[in-house]
Amino acid sequence: IKEIDFEYDVRLSNLKTIEIYDLVTILGNALDNALESAVNTTEKKIELKTDYKNNFDVIVIKNSCDKKPFSEENMLKTTKQNKSMHGLGLKSMKNALSKYNGDFSWEYIEEEKMFILTVMIMRE
Repeated sequence: IKEIDFEYDVRLSNLKTIEIYDLVTILGNALDNALESAVNTTEKKIELKTDYKNNFDVIVIKNSCDKKPFSEENMLKTTKQNKSMHGLGLKSMKNALSKYNGDFSWEYIEEEKMFILTVMIMRE
């Protein structure tokens, strides 16, 4: 058991318009990345929240992250050895989100050692 503190609040969103395959791609990759980071931290924490703001369904995933993520031109890059076999999850998420006029952004708060991924999907 990885003993990660997992909190969630998924009441204020309607993700029914997203095909199940795409929803699994988006949430699966985002949560897998959060878990991979959190398991290697001292605090070991993941938060998942959904909301509805300004005609967008919003998914926010926060996770503990002791080291600043590696990025180039604000694009996250894998730090794993076999780069050709990794780093595809975010591309898959971006492709799935593009079907719904959606996108994601990220930020790292160094003082809190917290990584925040925000996914926004436009409601029709």
